Amino acid sequence: MVVRISTDEIEIFKKCVELNEPFSLQEIKMHVAERCNLRCRMCRDWSNHSGAELSFEEIKDIIDQAKKLGLLVLKIFGGEPTLRKDLPEIVCCCHDKGIATKMTTNGTLINRKLAYDLVKSGLSEIVFSVDSFSSDIHDKLRGVPGSWKKTDDAINFVTEAKKSCRSNLRISANTVVTRCNYESLPLLFRYFASKSIKRPILIPVIVDPDETEKSELLLRRNDILTYNHKILPQLTEIALEESFDIKEEELQMYGTTDEEIESSTKSHYSARILVNAYCFKPWYDLSIRGNGDVSPCNMIKEKRYNPIGNVKNENLEQIWFSDRYREFRMMCKRKFEQCKRCCYSRSAICYSNLMKRLYGDG
Repeated sequence: MVVRISTDEIEIFKKCVELNEPFSLQEIKMHVAERCNLRCRMCRDWSNHSGAELSFEEIKDIIDQAKKLGLLVLKIFGGEPTLRKDLPEIVCCCHDKGIATKMTTNGTLINRKLAYDLVKSGLSEIVFSVDSFSSDIHDKLRGVPGSWKKTDDAINFVTEAKKSCRSNLRISANTVVTRCNYESLPLLFRYFASKSIKRPILIPVIVDPDETEKSELLLRRNDILTYNHKILPQLTEIALEESFDIKEEELQMYGTTDEEIESSTKSHYSARILVNAYCFKPWYDLSIRGNGDVSPCNMIKEKRYNPIGNVKNENLEQIWFSDRYREFRMMCKRKFEQCKRCCYSRSAICYSNLMKRLYGDG
């Protein structure tokens, strides 16, 4: 979700941006489980996770605090969130307070009962991680044989539960695009259509400078040219035909000019989009890890800002309005080096459009 601003609020938001003050805490990304049952090649988290987790009572208290600050959406992440046994209770707690919940999962632990419990609890959106229509490619990227079959079953279970509960649950899918799977994306889009998944989210793989072991997953210049000239037209056609909720700009992940393509080979995906804009995320959003650490953005590695506080030691309101958070918002206008590697092109596009809405094309 990108910040919701009504016409009446646009000047208020603009003032908040100028003063580096928060607008409203509309969204929280909460890592409810710092564990994972897969061994994904494009992710280090499964090897780095501490296993620390907030208790249900702590999560409930955070939700109560955040609701007073304007919380609209709780994004549930891991590790793998379905490793928690009280996940339906967390969803239900939010639903009872009028807070939407969006969960990202690999789906491999979702059986028919858990699917029903999550849907019945009022889950707003579930995002499955699916990297290919080919089980061999998907399982190779996810690091555990049989993963694709379990995820496919989970999608079916959730779809059944959605119908049974007459729910408005949205079923979406994340795909990390790598050299291993980009050529098979059209088949994957057809698979999504067969499952009535209308919101495919393509995420180009991120490789930080110290992650040399992941560099083989990056698309090279020839790969990007193949994507742009061969794969992209097919994806655009399928998206239009199936009425997918994905913009053409999102599909055009790598740029078209020589300079943009060169940047993308270094996983600098958002640099071209944010040339005349910056990220507005710190004005309406934050992340909370399992140990209680609060970060304005998980991409930022500077220790001064990650973490920026801890909900076990401080009130959420104190952190949200702190001088250090205000400083971070100011620094965002200058842009961190990591901003170039942001893979959320949909957000970057929206921020660019919001910049025009605030200040015009000039």
